[in-house]
Order: sequence, then C-alpha cells, then structure tokens
Amino acid sequence: MVDLVNGSLAVASGGSEHSFWANANLGRGQLSNVDLVSAIGRWTTAFVAVVGAGQALTTWIDGRVAVQQEAARAAAQAEAQLTEQFFAMAFKDDVGIDERAMLLSALATLPHHPLKTWAQDRYDKDMKLLNKYFDIYQRQAEAAAIQDAAEREIAAKKAEIEELTLEMERNRENPASLTELKNKRNAATKALAQLEAARSVAAANSQMPPITLLEASRSGVPVPPLKGAVIDIVSESTTVELLKKIAPATAAEGIELHLPYLQSAFKEFSIADESTVAAVLAEIAYETHWFSMLEEPDPATERYEGRIELGNTQAGDGLRFKARGYIPIVGRAAYTRMSARLGLGQLLTLSPEEVVRPEIAARIAVAFFKDQESSLNPYLERDDLSGFHRAVTGGATGAEEVAEIYRKIVEALPARPADYRVFVQFAGSIDRDKIREMMRSLSDLGWNVQGTAAGGERTEAALGTGEVRYSRTKDKRAAEELARQVQQQGVTMRDIKAVLVSSIHLGTLEVWVSTK
Repeated sequence: MVDLVNGSLAVASGGSEHSFWANANLGRGQLSNVDLVSAIGRWTTAFVAVVGAGQALTTWIDGRVAVQQEAARAAAQAEAQLTEQFFAMAFKDDVGIDERAMLLSALATLPHHPLKTWAQDRYDKDMKLLNKYFDIYQRQAEAAAIQDAAEREIAAKKAEIEELTLEMERNRENPASLTELKNKRNAATKALAQLEAARSVAAANSQMPPITLLEASRSGVPVPPLKGAVIDIVSESTTVELLKKIAPATAAEGIELHLPYLQSAFKEFSIADESTVAAVLAEIAYETHWFSMLEEPDPATERYEGRIELGNTQAGDGLRFKARGYIPIVGRAAYTRMSARLGLGQLLTLSPEEVVRPEIAARIAVAFFKDQESSLNPYLERDDLSGFHRAVTGGATGAEEVAEIYRKIVEALPARPADYRVFVQFAGSIDRDKIREMMRSLSDLGWNVQGTAAGGERTEAALGTGEVRYSRTKDKRAAEELARQVQQQGVTMRDIKAVLVSSIHLGTLEVWVSTK
C-alpha cells in the first residue's frame, strides 16, 4: 500500500478492486501495487487513443478546409473570368445601349452574383436613357415632316442638341469622346441661335401688310422700313467699337467675344428699340463687370442649398445651379424653365455650366427682358433707369452705375433721323417760305418732318427761342444732330441747342425758332 501521509510503500496481498483508487483512504489510504499498475496502464492507453484520434481528426479537418478553400478559389477565379468577359461584351465601343441593357438585365437575374444589385441599377439607368433616345427620335421624325424649311431646320437642330446632350451623358467617362461631343454641341447651339434670329427677322417682315407700303408710296409719304430691317439696324447699332469707347480698356476682349451673340439674340427676340438694347447692355455690363464674371464663386452658393422655392430639391443643387449668366439665373427651376424656353431640351439641367457660354448666356438674358417687356418698357419711356434696374434685380444697388452706362451708350449711338417725327414752331419776322424751305431740306436729310406743305406753325410761344426739344435721354443725340442742321439752314442768327422737355411725345422732336 502507499501511505499518502507518511510517503511509505507497503505491500499486501488480497482485497478487491472497486475503483481506480481501490480502497483508497486519503487519511491513511492503502492501495495494492497490482491495482496501481493496472490503473495507470488503462489510463495511459486511453490517453494515447484520445491523442491519436485527435491527430487523425485534425488531419481530416485540415484536408477538408483545404478542399473547400481550393474550391472557393476555383469558383472565385471562374467568377472573375466570367465578370471580365461580361464587361468586355457589355462595354465595348461598338455595343449599343440596347444591347448593353439586355446584358445587364441577364446579370441582374443571377440570384447570388455580387454584381446583381449594381447591374440592376445600371440597367434601370440605361433604360431611362434609352427612353429619352426614343423621344428624341420621335421629335426628329416630326421635324422632318415640317413643311416650312426654316421651321424644319430649327426643329431638327433642337433635336440634334438633345441627342448630343444624351450622348455626352452616356460618354461622361470617356474624355476623348466627351470633348468631341461637346464641340459638336457647341457648334449646334451657335447654329440654333443664328437660325432663331433669322426666323424672327423674317417673321417681323411678313407682319407688315403689302397694302401699307403701296398706299404709302402712292400718297407720297416716306415708305416705312420693314420691321425686320429695323430689328437688324437696332441690333447692330451698338457696335463693338462703340462699346469699347465707353468701357474700361480691360473690357475690350470681352466685348469682342460676347457682343456678336447679343446682337444675334436681339434679332431672335425682335428687339426693335434702341433704348431697350442700351438698357439690356447696361445691365449686363454692370452684372458681369463688362463680361469678366459670368458665375458667382462656389462658397457663395451655400445659401441656395435646399431652397425649395428655387427648385433645389436634391443634395448639391445649391452649387450645381448657382447664379450664372449675363443676367444671372439661379436654382434648378430657373435652369429647367430657361432650357425649355430656348428649345434646348434638358441641356441646362444636365449641364448647368453651359449657361456661361456666350450664345446661351445671350439668349437667356434677352429672353428674360423680352418676357418682361410690358412691365419694363414704361420705365424706359419715362427715362427712369433706376426704376428699370430695381425691376430687374429687385434692389437699388448699382442703379446709378447702370444709368450712367445707359446714358453713355445712347449718347454714343448714331442719330437715325427716320425714327423721329419733326414739328416746327416759329415766331418773329421769319418768313414762312423760308421755314418751308428749311423743312424740305430736313426731309431730304431723312427726318420725318410733319406739315411741310403748311410751312410749320407760327406761334407767339416761340418768341425768344432757339432750340430742339426732346423727351428721353436716348433722343439727345438725335436732337443735337437736328439742332446742328437747323443752325446750318440760317433761318435765325440764334444758337440752336438741344433741350430736354419731358412733356414731348415719344419719338418726337420739336424745332422752336425765332428772330428775337
């Protein structure tokens, strides 16, 4: 036995084995040597068996994992090859959008493919794009059926611009194609502006009944110019050289680039009044610092973000649709509205940065003034440029600068005698026949002189006068020219001066002369 307390070993025979430590007594316990050896043997055998089994299990698990890993690698490799082949087919240059949509649809149906969600999203976008193409093709077909050649060409050009815009959206990740498409679209928008201008001039000419011209000719009254011709003259009267004379020297390059597009827009929207042209140019010169600033800085656009009243309903709209242009427009709603107004489809909504291009900025600005014509013209008729500026911008800031630019423009414009009716009042010892002769001479110089046969009106109110009266700033140049020509006729020794009298009717100049 083993004395667990005293550490001695005693040997005894007999007894029975009831457990691993048979008859063990921890206080003084005794165990036969046979029992001890037997127990240890059984324990060792069991331990070795367990270890062996564990090693075998580990080997099996490692093998199983290796097989699974190899299978996963093979599946991943096959999937990668399949994906690569798919992309090669779907995004080849010669694959149409309809064919790519079909491939994306097939990929989106695979239940566990990692690109399933992406393919579905891309398919949805391509289908929307495809529907837009169908709409454009429909408009192209409708354009081709238009009988009038000018209208047909304009409709076709608008459809072309829309198609190029979609092509740019489709190729936005292809820089080379994007640049080529943008150049084509730029050329198309310029061509559209010219076509619209030519159509407007032609339409204006057709509005004057031929009988009016015939009657005027038979009665000896000066034949009025066709409205289209007036539009041409007015739109081109404010020349590059004229503006360069009154603008800062640094503005010369901007004027040379931008003014031709504005002249085209004045024709397109039938602007036939020089005061309107001058006012529009004055506002643009002020707003853009003579064409040097066509969009506001990005940091200033934060105040537009989330502005529902501007149509800014999507994140980033504040920056995307910031103030741009000659007469700045701001907000998604304004961009969308102007894009439709100019026949540009979704161009300004999809590519808002296009607003700063001269041919588009010019059309937007003049279209704005044309649409507000009835409310803005009364200010110009009263020579109230401050009121005009407030009506345009909603504030008084800059009104004095606009009025000064306007004054410089109209005073620099060449006088156009045919635009004015001229009345003559005289007094003193001046002979009526001499007045009649002067009136005929003025008619020969192009002035629309009234009452020539009667020889003017003798009135005591004219005593002591020597002047040509006008009512608006824009008429000053003409009044000064008429005063110079009256002086040359020698009907009086008095100096003839141009005098502003607000009560004079618009488009009228009055000559007042006397010998005393």
